[in-house]
Amino acid sequence: GINAEYMGDKETRERKRREDEYLRRMGFYRVYQSLKESKKPIVGHNCMFDILFLMATLEGHLPDTWEDWKKMAHESFPIIIDTKCVVKSSQTKPERFENSALENIYRVLQSESDHSKITLPLGFESYNAEVVESMNRKGISKAHEAAYDAYMTGIVYLGLMDALGDIKHDRFNRINLMRSLYEVRMDGEDEKQGGPAIYATFGKEIQASHLESSMGPLEGSILWIDSNSCLLQFKETTTEEEALKQLETNTLGIKVMTLEKGREFHRIKQSSESKP
Repeated sequence: GINAEYMGDKETRERKRREDEYLRRMGFYRVYQSLKESKKPIVGHNCMFDILFLMATLEGHLPDTWEDWKKMAHESFPIIIDTKCVVKSSQTKPERFENSALENIYRVLQSESDHSKITLPLGFESYNAEVVESMNRKGISKAHEAAYDAYMTGIVYLGLMDALGDIKHDRFNRINLMRSLYEVRMDGEDEKQGGPAIYATFGKEIQASHLESSMGPLEGSILWIDSNSCLLQFKETTTEEEALKQLETNTLGIKVMTLEKGREFHRIKQSSESKP
């Protein structure tokens, strides 16, 4: 006859096998869902594209508009801490950092903070500060290795919290947007950063060195739009009038206009180029 106990065990084993296979196939999605359900802060450094990649991969089709995406992301992750934005707070004394690159901030904060003791698990001995410094002297950098970047971001977060104290800080829920004039605010209107920006249009023969020379003694940076146009952003100590006056002295055929006029000019340009 049929052994009922054996059949029951067989069904149990098969069910367990299917459950294990289902969980294996779910993969990182389980971690992602846990992050969403916990509503705990998400900490990253310059993490806009990381969040977009996660959501595009694990949520499916993203909303068609910027505002709808921000609403969706904010509901999923109510507190996002981009350390690249937090470090701009006057409370962190940003002038002590040569730049806002992750590795640079990490080195400064690691040397200063004595409030946190970090213990590395087995298998991560190569992340020990002495080992990393030895590798650096040999010209080998661990920066941009995903796990090490995550480790550095955690250390940076702890160091910044030493300075800020309160977790509900106005620099939270802001995300850096590379090559943009704006800082993304997940819980409000995006904010323009830095000094005045001037729209410039020019021929294809114009190179970065030409644009830099046109800025003369004024300090600024180039935000490329395409091969024929860019934004020239100046320091906050420079006024829009001063920037325009300096740029208009160029003899290279570079045409300049205010950001508002540049937006309209570029919109018309794109519209005309898209017509058959």
